[in-house]
Amino acid sequence: TLGATVSTDASGKVLVSNILSLSDAYRRGLRYGDEIIGLADREVRSTNHFKNILGTLPKDWRVPLVIRRDGKTRTLLVRLDGVHSEKQLIDLVNSEASEMHGGPQPDPNKELDKQDELDQKHGRDKQLEDDFEPQAPHDADSHPAPADSSGEDSSGTELSDAAQLEPGQPNKALVESMLIERSGFANYYYNRLHRNELWERCHQQSDFAEETGPWTFTGSVAGESTPVSVVLFPDRGEMHVGSRTLTAELTDRMSDVVAQRRETGLLVALHALQQFLTLGPERIGDTIYLGTLPVYAGTSTMLADAPRQAVLQSLWYDAKVRFSFDSTTGLVSLVEVFGDAGQDPVELYVDQYAPLVAGAKSKPLLPSRIRLQYGTEPRLLLSIESVTLGAAAKPQKVAPGAQPAALPAASPAIDQQTRRRGLVLKHHFVATQSISSQEPVAPANGSHANGIPANAEQPGTARLTTLRHTGSIHAVAVATELNTVKLYGAGGVANLDAYQSGFFISAEGHVLTSWSTVLDVDTVFAVTSDGGRYESKVLGIDPNLEIAVLATGQATSHFFDLQQAVDPPVGSRVLAFSNLYGIATGSEMSSVQKGVIMARTELNARRGSFASVYQGPVFIIDAMTNNPGAAGGALTTFDGRLVGMLGKEMRDASSNTWLNYAIPISLMKESIERLLSGKSIQRAAIARRTVDRPTSLKYLGIVLVPNVLAKTPAFVDQVQPASLAAIAGLRNDDLILFINSRRVSSQAALLEELTTIDRADKVTLLVQRDNQLQEIVLAP
Repeated sequence: TLGATVSTDASGKVLVSNILSLSDAYRRGLRYGDEIIGLADREVRSTNHFKNILGTLPKDWRVPLVIRRDGKTRTLLVRLDGVHSEKQLIDLVNSEASEMHGGPQPDPNKELDKQDELDQKHGRDKQLEDDFEPQAPHDADSHPAPADSSGEDSSGTELSDAAQLEPGQPNKALVESMLIERSGFANYYYNRLHRNELWERCHQQSDFAEETGPWTFTGSVAGESTPVSVVLFPDRGEMHVGSRTLTAELTDRMSDVVAQRRETGLLVALHALQQFLTLGPERIGDTIYLGTLPVYAGTSTMLADAPRQAVLQSLWYDAKVRFSFDSTTGLVSLVEVFGDAGQDPVELYVDQYAPLVAGAKSKPLLPSRIRLQYGTEPRLLLSIESVTLGAAAKPQKVAPGAQPAALPAASPAIDQQTRRRGLVLKHHFVATQSISSQEPVAPANGSHANGIPANAEQPGTARLTTLRHTGSIHAVAVATELNTVKLYGAGGVANLDAYQSGFFISAEGHVLTSWSTVLDVDTVFAVTSDGGRYESKVLGIDPNLEIAVLATGQATSHFFDLQQAVDPPVGSRVLAFSNLYGIATGSEMSSVQKGVIMARTELNARRGSFASVYQGPVFIIDAMTNNPGAAGGALTTFDGRLVGMLGKEMRDASSNTWLNYAIPISLMKESIERLLSGKSIQRAAIARRTVDRPTSLKYLGIVLVPNVLAKTPAFVDQVQPASLAAIAGLRNDDLILFINSRRVSSQAALLEELTTIDRADKVTLLVQRDNQLQEIVLAP
């Protein structure tokens, strides 16, 4: 339920031994190796103790988890998952019920005889019990009135024979009215009863059933000097901050809209609250009573200080929405809108309510101060000053409440329309402002916030360009994949693939990819996911980074802006885009893999390790990106920002272990700029270190043609019998093009490369034989 496993080390500490990257605990900051010292206000002394505490906590509860890392103690508020999914529980209950119904059934007459014997044994007054009339529940609208002894209900209407009471028999009609079958419930009657009671109490104070027109809120956002207005239409929401406008089209793909929470979170959650207040639990969607959940207020993270609030859960479009109700006021205090699994929901806290005022007459209560939150960090604070209900209505003032403190100013300018399935976002931001320092927010009475962090983001201020796409993982993948290309060139024989991956890095259509044998042709074909097929040329290569820049000559609006690339820390979640195994062809989309940056380390070429020309920092990824065709693919963050380029296939010769890695884009920027400007890059001398026992042509059994020119090609003149070269299959007249992935431009270059290879290491040659390429492996 925590999304992690724990174990006890030799000293008795309870340590995290594994953790799911999609778990809430991981998003809150729990990592492998963290020591757990407390859970739900209780000290954790052992693994079994931890398990016993965890087993008492219900699904969906947020509980404080106290951890120790590097000698420092932290408290995380972690949302627990369930042991079983809802479907698993339903299947489990149904299977048990089926097994039970298949067994012997009790005889009602015998059971009544047994009950009579028990009554006589205990001296019960049977007649008194027969005369006892069961009372109907309090909700008169939902249940029939109890019958009196005359066989009539309280309204004087005669009951049917089946409904009339007989001595010793229950009121069958009453019992049947209190039994409601529904999948997932033993009896849905009481769940519906709780749901209706919560709704009625809230509806008595906030009755907006007739206000189905557009709602307009005006007020001020912390950190904004200009007025703010939010307009809620039946199918969309708009937010206006001065000259800036943000529009969210709300469609059946609500989960995609939820994932845009950094821009549209306020609009989504307010729209859900409006729909609930106007339509009620029956019409907004399938609504059930979920139980009680703790809601944390103020600065305390103690579970004992978190009030338990009743919660209703609705299926709104295809998203799950939860409404929490304050136990004192009965009003909605929290709206949570859930999108895709593995992402935080949109959380809208209502810190204050106030009545609408029209002259001396008070109107129903509406939120006057709301707070947008992601995870456990507040992001936006809005004070509402007036509300307009309906298109033709006049604005009505809201009773004054506490004013929000300052928030950081807006992020850089945005003037772009981003379209995705189920969502249209229109940005018209004009002013470019820097993020300023932040003063803490003084929460109002009953507020759940104790401050807004300095890095708080406001709706619509996220930087969106052709490379960054916020949204669900699916939406990001679809938008980001347009920046990638499938490359086709030399190869196709002797285990040499004729395809790999790349991505656009400029509006002029320049493609960044891995330098490999695929590019050893005059023309490389670049194919985009919209079916475009472009002939491209190698503009330049960097032999030290093993990267190449191709020129397609085709302008494009889909590319990664290298100036906005990021260098995320270890533990960041990433997406890898590549045409692995050449699965995608033509207009088909490339493959997308989801993973986490596990480490940042140096990739050094040394005996018994991963042989590579590139020797420098790399990101180690826990996704299986080391596949044919993946080299040159793009590694991005979950919001589509470029992180690095996927490396070539690489395997440890001694352990046969494959390495999944990417080269950080930050290390390539200078080299790419030189290549784009037409400048050449020479191989660094450090990449050709000599070894103590270098191999040689004589040791391998290779004789080249006479070296009579400044750059005599490395043609094989003779292969010695029974030599390593002969055993591997090298032939006379073969032209050696590469040795251990290093290009051989001449015999002198080949001899120099041999000084860097130990005799105990294998040698991989790429040779041209007639009009074909062959890979030859010479193993000692």
